[in-house]
Amino acid sequence: MGVPRLVACYDGERLCGVAIAGQPVARKLDDGLTVEIRRVCTDGTKNACSILYGACARVARDMGYKK
Repeated sequence: MGVPRLVACYDGERLCGVAIAGQPVARKLDDGLTVEIRRVCTDGTKNACSILYGACARVARDMGYKK
């Protein structure tokens, strides 16, 4: 996940949130097994933030990240 990845959350056809994840900024944490969620932005839709964090975690796990 060297390049930041974008995850989006929709309520029907309406975009209600996005999250950006990538390599950790801190060098000591950049071990190739850790992903960092850098930004989360929602329009206030209920549970959108939790959905985005969960989606980022699932994508990172599927890509081989451990933390």
